[in-house]
Amino acid sequence: MENYSKYFEIKERFTTKEKFVCCKDNTPKLIKDLVFKIHHLDCLDSLPNDWIYLQIFEALRFFEENAEDRAEDWSALIFDIEADVATYDLIEWSKNPYARIWLDEAITDIDLCIETFTGLLDQAQVKCKRYIYREVIDFLEEQEREEEQI
Repeated sequence: MENYSKYFEIKERFTTKEKFVCCKDNTPKLIKDLVFKIHHLDCLDSLPNDWIYLQIFEALRFFEENAEDRAEDWSALIFDIEADVATYDLIEWSKNPYARIWLDEAITDIDLCIETFTGLLDQAQVKCKRYIYREVIDFLEEQEREEEQI
């Protein structure tokens, strides 16, 4: 499997010194298309977004690091994904326009036993992360199919 995470880098904003993930200048079109597609999914529709960039980068790294553990189904690997640990980070995430969709979905999911506000934020963010990871899985599987045809 190709190392697609190498096309991302961590930079620092000049004014705030805040770190963020972005694509490098030499990023191939297929990675730029993936980033654009994920940012423009109906449930996210937010470009550019630092948190979404970070999730794409982390998903690519996760699957690269776990490539040998892959059985037949990449999806089985994403059940251990966790939300941010800090409540502050969860609240900051919830301020994104797309978070409302995931919060609504989490609160109406009868399989989840959500008892606290933090629990709701946690479950909503996990659902959103898994959604992004599934999009990355689809991308990686498509790339594998194309490599096999060569």
